[in-house]
Order: sequence, then C-alpha cells, then structure tokens
Amino acid sequence: MSQVAAAPSLPVLVLKETGERFFFQSSARESGGRFRFRWHLARGKVGPPAHRHLHETEHFQVHAGHLQVFMNGTCHDLHPGDALTVPAGTPHFFGHPGDEEAVVDVTLGASAMEDLLVPMAVAYPETQGPPLSALPRLMVHLARGIETGASVPVSPIGRSLITLLGAFFRLLGARPLPTATQWWQLRP
Repeated sequence: MSQVAAAPSLPVLVLKETGERFFFQSSARESGGRFRFRWHLARGKVGPPAHRHLHETEHFQVHAGHLQVFMNGTCHDLHPGDALTVPAGTPHFFGHPGDEEAVVDVTLGASAMEDLLVPMAVAYPETQGPPLSALPRLMVHLARGIETGASVPVSPIGRSLITLLGAFFRLLGARPLPTATQWWQLRP
C-alpha cells in the first residue's frame, strides 16, 4: 500500500509567549497589495505590546471572541461581525477580556508586515514557535522590522532594546531571516 504525501500548506506562525497564532492567507505581492491572515489570540493573552506600522493601514474583522483595540486614547470593543481600521503610523495595542479565543481576520495594506511575520513561520515551523536558540537571528530580524517601519514598538525602551540587541547579534554574525518568496503558492 502506498502512502499519500500530505499536501503542502500555507505557513503558520505560533508565538506561544504572546498567545498568538497567525494563519497566513494571501500575500501583498499577489492580491492587489493586501497581506491577509487569520489571527488567533488565546484566552487571557493580549498579543504584542503597543506598536505602530509606519507605512501600512491595518484592518481587523472579528469572527469569534472579544477583542479590544486601544488607539488614540479610546478602547474599541470588537465582537463577532465588528470591524476596525487602524491608520498607518497610529500606535495601538490590544486587550482580550473574553472567555474564549479571539479569531480575527487582519488585512495590511502592503508587504512590510508580511516580510516580518512570514519568514518566522517558514524558518520555525514548530507548533510551539521559535526555539530559544533562534534568539540572535530573531533579534536581528525584529530590528530590521523596526528599521523598515513594519512594526515599531511605541516604548522607547522596547524599541532601543530590540535595536541594540539586533546590532549586537549582527556584529556576532547573525543575519535577519530571508524574505519568504512565493509562500502563497503552497496552497493545497
């Protein structure tokens, strides 16, 4: 009896510490300049700290759970069916007061975040996310994300820490992750 090989699938990024899973759906390079993914945020987790995307508008459409988006001093409570757009350059962060996982479709208006997130999923496909041994390369990669404006921490301390660690590890020979090209062609 012959075995059938599993069909390739789109990359998935798991960030255990922040309770996030990213299921990538389409590339800005193939879908009219729009990068799309389904974002799962575990119960009791809040995702990344306050940040901004310098050159990309970010749109959220909630499918399940309850998500709070804090922006411009306002808490936007989002429930299934609700949507919100965060303009480029606007600092924002999240809350998750619900008892269930939040499931949100996210669309960004260019490829900067795609070039930050997808390479991590391709390089570290484990279900638990990147291993600790990947820290030097990840710091260099995240520092590049700050340089390009993909995701810039609002906190000067957080921004400086990532930038300095990235520069330190780069001096030791670490390089950012390569851009994941044509990953969207892995659709089953």
